Amino acid sequence: MARRIAIALLRNDLRVWDNPVLYAARDSPGTTHLLPLFVFDERQIELSGVKGFSSPGPEARTRICGFWRTGRHRACFLAQSVFDVKRRLQSLGSDLNVYFGRAENIVPSLVRHLESKGDTVQGVWLQREVASEERAVERNLARALKDTKAQIHLDHSARTLVHESDLPFNMPSQLPDVFTAFRKRVEGLNDKMVRPVLDDPSEGKWPDFPKVDWSDGPFELSKDVDEKELVKQLLKPLIERPVPGDLDTSSVFYEYKESAFPLKGGETAARERLEYYVSGANAPAVTYKDTRNGMVGADYSTKFSPYLTFGCLSAREIVAHCDALEDRLREENKLDAAARRNIYWIKFELLWRDYMFFVNAKYGNDIFKLQGLLGSVAPGDANARSDWTSWEDRNGKLQAWFEGRTGVPFIDACMQFFESFLLDYDPSSNYGNWAYVAGVGNDPRENRKFNVIKQAKDYDPEAEYVVRWVPEVAGPELDGFQRHVPWRRTQVGNGFILMEAMVGKAKGVEAVAGAVGGEEIEEEAVGEVGVEGEARTSHVMI
Repeated sequence: MARRIAIALLRNDLRVWDNPVLYAARDSPGTTHLLPLFVFDERQIELSGVKGFSSPGPEARTRICGFWRTGRHRACFLAQSVFDVKRRLQSLGSDLNVYFGRAENIVPSLVRHLESKGDTVQGVWLQREVASEERAVERNLARALKDTKAQIHLDHSARTLVHESDLPFNMPSQLPDVFTAFRKRVEGLNDKMVRPVLDDPSEGKWPDFPKVDWSDGPFELSKDVDEKELVKQLLKPLIERPVPGDLDTSSVFYEYKESAFPLKGGETAARERLEYYVSGANAPAVTYKDTRNGMVGADYSTKFSPYLTFGCLSAREIVAHCDALEDRLREENKLDAAARRNIYWIKFELLWRDYMFFVNAKYGNDIFKLQGLLGSVAPGDANARSDWTSWEDRNGKLQAWFEGRTGVPFIDACMQFFESFLLDYDPSSNYGNWAYVAGVGNDPRENRKFNVIKQAKDYDPEAEYVVRWVPEVAGPELDGFQRHVPWRRTQVGNGFILMEAMVGKAKGVEAVAGAVGGEEIEEEAVGEVGVEGEARTSHVMI
């Protein structure tokens, strides 16, 4: 009997629970077999360390600065997430085939191979993305499938909290250019704002997993390679050829004692975190808004963002758990105004994430450009800007920024660990926020500049975070907020000479005092804004 196979191509949706791509492929009429796939994209992650794989293209580096597009920490998190969803599918009687290369080449070849064996491929299901590179993959995949009988099915609900079809305006043309206007209109949907979570995956019948005999096919993950071995192979070129700023290649994210993210990748870890943070007996969610801007420790924020980035967790599930927590507290007579406000703010940040996704859908590559959204919204203002800075590395400032030695401890602490280093890198959220902070994004206030020193005082007043990542300012000569402004204490007349380690880090007292950062930044900060109301420096790491 000929098999009728539905292919589910997983990308940034590495989960089984509440995964509309998997469910749609599984439940497609007439399907006898379900074939979930994942492809490690050679353009996004360096694969030269994978034994037996050969890429015809260049190394997977960023275009301008030459960073690895996927750094050590995210490569490890991704591998953990892929193996975890594979194990979870196996527990349901299914599995996951893992390939290396380019999905738009591999999937059409697989479809043609299956059809040549007498199988019928019902279609290829995958989630829709909005960033340009991911959309190019979708277009090329659809084009390559035209000479087969398989249709491509793009899901529009896997990535966001609010389904695009439920938005109270037409996308993308009517998307408000200010977040507050977007939020108020979407929240006006009330109970219809968020669709219900899909059924428990264990309750549905999963079609058989089809064996694919494809000895001459593309490079596939060997059954002999386990999770630890794949991580080792993926990290090999990144360790051998480290990028600027990658000063310690001996560990990955969850192994650092200083890390505020002591968690591993994958849906299993994501669900454990969700249960602990939102559903536990002493759920930290009830203090989220009050603590979310902290910088030290594991529980000041949800730590959901890497799991959302890779799709190990759905935004709908987070909200469902928040609603359940409110119901429980209400029954226990513990749902006071503070708890309600704190829990609401998790939903608020998820709406920020949705908004950045929809902004990317509306403005496309503008979010990546130097002029940001101003190039489309107000080209006259963008062209009139006289303070654009080129990528020329004047006086070594760019290199100093890469390596976390600008002389401004708060910046240096943040730079110890961005596309290369971030666990939760997401083009829509990250570039949308960077444009916002740079004053060329979705911001109702013109010419916004963020005062780094004020940010340090607001979010790290006792310099706990700075001391963790810039130990040069941890000595007894400085304490509390002084550690954010060490150049104020460099004068011998103040009874303090800058520590030798700090001099070495910033390449001289002059660098600390102004040539690289320090007083130069402090002087420019006069009159600049902090963070008020719904304006924040980051809407990513919820």
